Amino acid sequence: MSYPVKMREHAVEAVRNGHSEAEVNEIYRLGVNMPRVWENLEAETGALGNRPLNRGSKIDHEKSLEHYRENPYSTNKETADAFNHGVPGIRSAKKHNPVC
Repeated sequence: MSYPVKMREHAVEAVRNGHSEAEVNEIYRLGVNMPRVWENLEAETGALGNRPLNRGSKIDHEKSLEHYRENPYSTNKETADAFNHGVPGIRSAKKHNPVC
């Protein structure tokens, strides 16, 4: 679960106003590095909102179709090995580009 943007703004502002990260963590009940993570996020993106999720697949859809035609009973692990990829990436590719 992510923290609301307003809360992030208040926490980052508190650190900028001289409060220690430990104090801010205790006040807002945050994880140890959250104020620093949010400062870095703001420096990179210019905002404190969530980063957009990357839903693109790095696995070629045509190659995966060919693989499943040749190996219809292959497991996710076997497919991951064939594509030199991780099992979670194979699951995600199947979810977003169904082959069956």
